[in-house]
Amino acid sequence: MDVRTRATFALSTAALGMGLALGTPAAAAPAPADTVTAAAVTAPATGTATAPAAAADTSVAARARACTRLWTQRSYGYADVCKTWYHQSGYPGRYHGTLWGTVHHYHAPSNRQVVVQASLDGRKFLLGATYGNKSFSNKYRYTRKLLMRLCLHRPGGGVSYCGGWW
Repeated sequence: MDVRTRATFALSTAALGMGLALGTPAAAAPAPADTVTAAAVTAPATGTATAPAAAADTSVAARARACTRLWTQRSYGYADVCKTWYHQSGYPGRYHGTLWGTVHHYHAPSNRQVVVQASLDGRKFLLGATYGNKSFSNKYRYTRKLLMRLCLHRPGGGVSYCGGWW
């Protein structure tokens, strides 16, 4: 059934007093072939419409994205970071995706870099080390848990003044 036809049918049934069918609006573009279009749900006889309970479960898109601003302790530096994750096909509970962002030195001492420390299933990596401002982007795969935090770093040494894990 065409999207416009379905929306018209939903409105005509509501006008007849049979209930309200929730679906895709008539002005919406057709959904991609790999996604499930919205299923029609009939509202209770009281005339109040309720949202479909399983609407989130019908989507085939299994990806997510999150962004935040990370700070070092004492606000020496900050980073605007994002991460995306997708289910790794054939590996239940594992994900692949990208982590990216921009690191800002801000008020850090001149002999320290500001760096994003990433932990992929417990393995730690340094990303975006800079004495100024620097962008980074890294892909990952076959990962169960990905965390990031912002730290100060002395080249050839360890990290200090780390913020909390996110």
